[in-house]
Amino acid sequence: MKCRSIKEKRKILIIGDSHARGIASEIQHNLDYGYEIQGIVKPGSDLAAITNTVKRESNTLTKQDAVIVWGGIRDISRNESQKGLRQLRNFVEKHNQTNVLVVNVPNRFDLEAQSCVNHEVNTFNRKLDKHMKTFQHASTVEVTSNRELFTKHGLHLNSKGKEQVAKTIASSIKEVFKLQEKDPIKMSWKEEQEPEGATTVLNKVDKGDDQIPHEDQEHKEDNLPTKRARRLPTTRHTDFLWLDINTNQ
Repeated sequence: MKCRSIKEKRKILIIGDSHARGIASEIQHNLDYGYEIQGIVKPGSDLAAITNTVKRESNTLTKQDAVIVWGGIRDISRNESQKGLRQLRNFVEKHNQTNVLVVNVPNRFDLEAQSCVNHEVNTFNRKLDKHMKTFQHASTVEVTSNRELFTKHGLHLNSKGKEQVAKTIASSIKEVFKLQEKDPIKMSWKEEQEPEGATTVLNKVDKGDDQIPHEDQEHKEDNLPTKRARRLPTTRHTDFLWLDINTNQ
């Protein structure tokens, strides 16, 4: 029986509401075969139901994997956006062993642009971005707000819109793992930092078992007190009485 070494694939878990329907296959098209994509969709569910149904799948993920969360439209529609943000924050805190990408909530084109729901969507996305910036293993993915990328009804993305969102999510996934694979900054030795030609040679003087650099010895001798008599001033004035210390006068 032959044993072959197969490189383990990175696992990407996608959980969300109806917006995430079909997004797993679209992301797979934008990634190579080194990724294993799994999607779990719960249409019409809030963030509490979405995040609580994947505990077993998400707990097995590592730093080599990632989980993508896309939901919140039901929480916003029920005026429970704070509850949804709290659910997302708790989910990210509990899954610090892996990478978490949170997709923001798209605008609803089935409602007026100035409606209270769309206003709450913008507020939710702004707060979501602030919350995710406090975690090193989490980040947000922004969904386009182009009306042409949504269906005629205006609530969900059309095929072109999902394709574009899938490309954005795939790029974010690659960026996360690219940052992990970067080599750490290596500090060079002091000798390597000195410019060429600026070498210093120290002559060492043996004193028993110790070796003292010759330069340090010269500085030490310069600081010794001298016994030489101080010289008198060369200029003398006649109106001043001078006393010669050498003649004891």
